[in-house]
Amino acid sequence: MKLFDVTNELVKSFRRVRSQLLDPASANLRLRIVGARDTTSRQYELPTGAELEGLKRITTVHPKYDALHFPVLFPYGEDGFHVGIPYDPVHTAPTLKRKFVTQREYYAFRLQHRDDEGQTLIRGGKALQHYVVDAFATVEQNRLYYLRSHQEDLRSELYYGDAVGHVVLPSSYTGSPRYMKQLYLDAMAVVHHHGSPDLFITFTCKPEIVARVFRMKLNALEDELHRSHFFGKTVAAELPDPITDPVGYEAVTKFMVHGPCGSDNPANVCMKDGSCSKYFPKAFNSETTTDQFGYTVYRRRDSGITTTKGTTQLDNRFVVPYNRNLLVLFQAHINVEVCHQGRLIKYLFKYITKGPDRKQKLSRILGRDAVTETTLTQWFALNQRDTDARSLLYAQTPNRYIWNSRTKRWSKRKRGFSLGRVVYIHPGCGDTFYLRQILTKIRGALSYADLRTVNGFPCRTYQAACQRLGLLSNDDEWLLVIKEVSQWGMCGLLRTILARLKELGQVVLVVASSGIAATLLPDASTAHSRFKIPLEIDHASSCNIKKGTPLAQLIIDASLIIWDEAPMVHRLSFEAVDRAFCDIIRGQTYFSSDTLHTDATDPARLEAEYPTEFLNNLSFNGCPEHQIDLKVFTPIMLLRNLNPDIGLCNGTRLMVIYLGHYVIRGVIMGGTFDGKTVAIPRIVLNVNDHRWPFVLKRRQFPIRLCYAMTINKSQGQTLHSVGVYLPKPVFSHGQLYVAISRVKSAAGLRFLILNDDKTPFNHTRNIVYSEAFTDL
Repeated sequence: MKLFDVTNELVKSFRRVRSQLLDPASANLRLRIVGARDTTSRQYELPTGAELEGLKRITTVHPKYDALHFPVLFPYGEDGFHVGIPYDPVHTAPTLKRKFVTQREYYAFRLQHRDDEGQTLIRGGKALQHYVVDAFATVEQNRLYYLRSHQEDLRSELYYGDAVGHVVLPSSYTGSPRYMKQLYLDAMAVVHHHGSPDLFITFTCKPEIVARVFRMKLNALEDELHRSHFFGKTVAAELPDPITDPVGYEAVTKFMVHGPCGSDNPANVCMKDGSCSKYFPKAFNSETTTDQFGYTVYRRRDSGITTTKGTTQLDNRFVVPYNRNLLVLFQAHINVEVCHQGRLIKYLFKYITKGPDRKQKLSRILGRDAVTETTLTQWFALNQRDTDARSLLYAQTPNRYIWNSRTKRWSKRKRGFSLGRVVYIHPGCGDTFYLRQILTKIRGALSYADLRTVNGFPCRTYQAACQRLGLLSNDDEWLLVIKEVSQWGMCGLLRTILARLKELGQVVLVVASSGIAATLLPDASTAHSRFKIPLEIDHASSCNIKKGTPLAQLIIDASLIIWDEAPMVHRLSFEAVDRAFCDIIRGQTYFSSDTLHTDATDPARLEAEYPTEFLNNLSFNGCPEHQIDLKVFTPIMLLRNLNPDIGLCNGTRLMVIYLGHYVIRGVIMGGTFDGKTVAIPRIVLNVNDHRWPFVLKRRQFPIRLCYAMTINKSQGQTLHSVGVYLPKPVFSHGQLYVAISRVKSAAGLRFLILNDDKTPFNHTRNIVYSEAFTDL
C-alpha cells in the first residue's frame, strides 16, 4: 500500500477526498476523473492531480478503467485504452484507412512480451487471467454497442431472424447466427468446386496449452498435410501392438481412447440419459465397411490388446479413429474420420440457424446513398473493359481477379487462387432473390439490363428473367407449352410479315436465288453471296462460314431468314447451308427449377443449409441434370414414361429437331414408332434419396444426352449398327446376349474389350448362372 500512496495519483486522490469527506462541511465533495486525452500526447504518461477532480462515471473506454479495476497490475495508475490513440506513423502503412488503434488491437499489443518493458502485467498470474477475460468482455460489449447504434447502416431490415431482442447481428460478428451460416455456405462453395470432403480431421487443444502455441501446432499440421502423404489406408481404430509399435501404442492410449463411461463411469461428460452420447463402446468388426447412411464402420478386431484407464480395462471398442503418423508427430488428440456420403458435409458447420429474411424491394437497396460502387457494379465495369472476364460467372470472378476495397475496382490476379460465392438470399426478399438466381447462370453481363436479357429477349423484371431461364416452377407453363406447340403449324404465315418483325427490332435476313430477284426485295442479297455457298456443290460440301466471324454472329442473331425462289436452288445447296447453320448456331441451355420438400418442423433451416445452387449440383440416377445443353440433331434418351401409346417410354431414343423455350421436338429413333415426330414438355420429378433429409422436386425436361447407353437401357431396341464397349466383363446372367442381340446382322456388330491393363483384348467372359437351368 505504501507503493500506491507514493506512486499512484489515483490512490492519492481517493485518499485525499476520503479525508475531506470526513469533514461535515465537505459533504458535497465529489471526485471527477477526466477521460479526454490529447491525441498527440503519449498514453503512458503518469496522471497529474489536476486530471483527477470532479465527477464522471467510469466506462470501459475510459483511460483509467484498467488502472482502477486492476490497481495491482497498474501500480502507477497508467492510462489504459481510450478512443483516439493514433497509430505510429513510422510503422503504419500510409494506405491504411483507419487512423486510430482499436480496442482489440490495444489489448493484443499489451499482452505481448517485450524485453524493454516492465513485466508486471505478463507476470500477473490469476490477475492476468482476470484481465484477459475482462478485456475480451469489454471488446465484445463495445462491438455490440456499435451494432446496436448502427442498425440502419447495417441494413438490419434484411436480417430478420438474426436478432438479439431488436438488435441484428451481422455476419461480421463472430459467433452470430449469420456468421455461422456464412461459414457453412463458404464450406458448401468449396465442396461445389472441389467435390465432397474425403476426411474430417479434428485437432483438439488441451486446456493447459497457450492459444498461440496451439495455433503454431495447427499451422504445422496444415503444412504437413500439404507437404506429406499421411493418408491412404492409414485411418485406424485399433490399439497398436505394444511390442512391435510401442511408440504408437503409447500415443493412442494417451490421446485416442474414449472413456471409461457407461456403467463403469456413469458421471462421465459423454453420458446422456444413461448412455454414451458418442455411442461407445463400438461393436467389434473384422473389416472396414460403410453403412446404409454413409457412415464408416471401422475395423475393430477382438485382438486381446487392451489399456487401463483408472481401474477400467478398455479394448479396441473404445478407440477413436486416428492416423498413426500424425498422432505420433503432434502428440495431441487428432480425430480422423473418413467420409463416404455427400450429405456429411453439413457437419462442417452444423450449428447453423437461419430464419426467413423480410422482403425488401431491390430498388430501395440500390437507391441508398451509400451504395455507389459495389463488387457487382464493378463486375459490370470489368466485363466492359476486359473481354477475358466475360467468360466468368459473377461468383467465379475471384478465381482470376482481386477486389480492391480501397479503390473499388477488380484487378487481374497475378498469383494464388480464391473461391467466390453469392451470398444467400431468402426467397421472401423478392427481386433481390431473383437477381441472385440469375447471377449464378449469366456470364459476362455489362449492366443490370443485361442480366434481365435472356437469349436476346429483354425481360421487365428479374423474376420474369428467371421464369424464361426455366429456374422457376409455374403452373402456367403448361399453357405456354400448348401455345408453343400450336405455333408450329402457323409459324410460316406469321414470319412472312417482314415489316412487323423489323418494327419489333428483330434481325431478318432476306436472300434470293438469283440476282434479279434480290434487287426486287428490300435489303436482299443472293443466297450464294450471303451464305458463302460453293459454286461446285456435292454431298460433302459446306458453306465457308467461320465461327466467331461477323457473318456467323449475324446468322445467330437472326430471328427469320426469307429465301425467295428457294425451289430454284439445288437440294445439295440447302443441305450445305443446313450443315453450316448447325455448326455455328449455339445450342440452347435448359435449367431446372429445384426446390425441396420436407416434413420437418423447421423448413427454413433446411433451405438455408441446402441453398438452391447446392440442389442444382445434385445428380441422381434416372433423373435429368439441372443444366442440359442441347443443339439440333443431338441424340437424347427419355427418362420417364410420358405417353407409351405414341412411343414416349423410359429409354426411348430421339433426335432433337426443334428447341423451344418450354417444349422440345424430336424424332424417335428405332422401334415401332421410328421416325415419328413428338413433343416433350418439362415435368416435375420427385427424387427421394435416403442420403438427404428432404425430397427434391426438379422441374426439367425428362431427358439425357444419349451418345451411348447401358445394356439394360438397350433392351427392346433393334439397330443396324452396334458397338459394344466392355472395359470390364459383364457380371449379370445373360447380359452379353442382350447386347449382341440388339443388332440385325453380324456385319453391324463391333466390340471394344479392354484387358486389366486397359489394352484392347480379343475375348471376354459370358456369365451364365447354372441355377437358371435347374429343373429344365
